Formats: sequence, structure tokens, C-alpha cells
Amino acid sequence: MAETTFGERLEKAIRSNYFTNKEVAQRANISPEAISHYLNAGTIPNGETVAALAKALNVTTDYLLGIDTPTVLAKQNIVAWLRKNASKLSSNDVKTIIGILYDNGSLSCEYGMKYMLTCDISIMLNSLNYKYKALSPTHIRCYYPNSDDYTMISVCDERNIVFGGRVIGDINALKEHLVNLKLSM
Repeated sequence: MAETTFGERLEKAIRSNYFTNKEVAQRANISPEAISHYLNAGTIPNGETVAALAKALNVTTDYLLGIDTPTVLAKQNIVAWLRKNASKLSSNDVKTIIGILYDNGSLSCEYGMKYMLTCDISIMLNSLNYKYKALSPTHIRCYYPNSDDYTMISVCDERNIVFGGRVIGDINALKEHLVNLKLSM
């Protein structure tokens, strides 16, 4: 569902940057109560405050005011994610994501989001000591524990990750599945 109010767009931008309301208030130099008011009361702040919030959240004022397209926020989500996870990625992964950022199409942003999720899955597989090989920005070959046999992990979207031809759900459901699989072998 598209965000229709200033408060909904503000909330999405806060979540997309992994900030708390208090952090945004500090970055924008306004009170946490003001943030709460904008999120819940349906009011739009003055232009100066909109600009401060946009800067604090790395979005455009047009986005907060409902004038901008979702593509801009998607790209900003990619930047926020990249800042958080760059140290865990190979230089090739970083180059691919940066290449996606400089493409102006919305399909590219959707592809970029899938690629970031694939990177998150790779990081998770590594932390669980699974052998794996990323085959494409949306497909990973995952080896079964203590075996040369493998299956495929495919990213359709953030809620639909496929493991071995079966939709598992989101990344948390995949992690639970992989932990249970490892325990059963």
C-alpha cells in the first residue's frame, strides 16, 4: 500500500534508515515529541522542518511531501543498507550495488533490493558455517551440511525466498529452516 500521508512517508523513511524517532529528532534538531506529532496527528511541519527531516533521513523533501516517486526512496534504502553492510561485502558486490544506484530505472531498484537480500543471505550462510556459492544477484547454491550435495536459494522478493524449490518465506524463516536442517543432519 502506498504511503499517502506525510506521517506514513516519514515513518517509512525512518524505518528504511534503521533510525529511532529519537535519533531522527536529534539529527533534525527538533523534539522527539514533534516527531511523534508528525507521525500520529496528520499534520505537516513548516518548510524548514521538512527540509531538516529530509536531510536527517537522506530523502528528498518532495518524497516527504508526497511529490516524489518511490524510486528515489528505494535508492536511498540501498545507500543506507550499503553503509551498514559494506564491510561484510566483497568489492565486486559493492561495485554491482553502486552500478545499480546509478541506473535510473525503478526495475533496477527492485533488482538492487533483491541483490541486497541475496548479500544478507550470504552473510547469514557464512555465520551459520554453510558452504555456498553466489551464482547470480538472486541465486545462491547452498551445500547441505557435511555433504557435496546442494540446493538452490532464490530471492523472489523480501517475503518470498525459495529453498530447494519450496517457498520458505522471509530471511528469518530461511534462517530458522537452515538451523533446523543443520541440527537434523
